[in-house]
Amino acid sequence: AASAAGAAARGSAASAGVAAAVAMIIYEPGRDWVAVVFSYAGSIWPRVWTPFVMWATFSLAVFIFVERTHIGLGKEAHSVLGSTMSFLLIFRANQSYARYWQGRSSVSMFFSTVRDFTMMSILHIHGGAATMAWLSA
Repeated sequence: AASAAGAAARGSAASAGVAAAVAMIIYEPGRDWVAVVFSYAGSIWPRVWTPFVMWATFSLAVFIFVERTHIGLGKEAHSVLGSTMSFLLIFRANQSYARYWQGRSSVSMFFSTVRDFTMMSILHIHGGAATMAWLSA
């Protein structure tokens, strides 16, 4: 019974892997990059197509409404939007810089630990016959 359950789990995992492989873009060396960029199958477009069309339609309707009614939004909207975008850009840059230094620190600590482990291993391992002969001489 356990082997049947394991086989069923492997079968479902294999079918999930096949489904994932079907949805992935296959990059071919001779394929034009424009065809890869504008390919529909295996991209995110099937999931975002409906919200994209809805937001584009809404934006177009608002634009047409503002143009026909001559409603001015004022210059304050641009300064508020510019300030907000500047803040978000700087915030993201600071986050990425912090992640970079965290990764660099982790890699440095890893190599330091490997170096310490190697030195302690060499210190405590006696070695082969040639090493013992050299040490006793």
